[in-house]
Amino acid sequence: MKLSLAAALNAMTGGIDYSNEATGWDGPDLKTNSHRVGLLISDPSHDIFNIGSHPFQPLRNGCMYSRETTAAYGLTVFEKISLEWIKKGGRKW
Repeated sequence: MKLSLAAALNAMTGGIDYSNEATGWDGPDLKTNSHRVGLLISDPSHDIFNIGSHPFQPLRNGCMYSRETTAAYGLTVFEKISLEWIKKGGRKW
């Protein structure tokens, strides 16, 4: 938790944003929970739990995904809301 807060403060005060503009994150529970539905693994290096992308079935809001990964460090996968999702009227958070 201390490291997460330090990273957030660093990014907000002009430092490097190692999360690549993430708005959320998930840990090992991503392997087993339904939160992975609608998640696009945007880079193979982000797939630290070997879950792959999980498109909506059927599509929601005309989209396959509402979120996409931005980075992965340790046991944390960082994510942001998909621009396509927002453009089609989906929530921005």
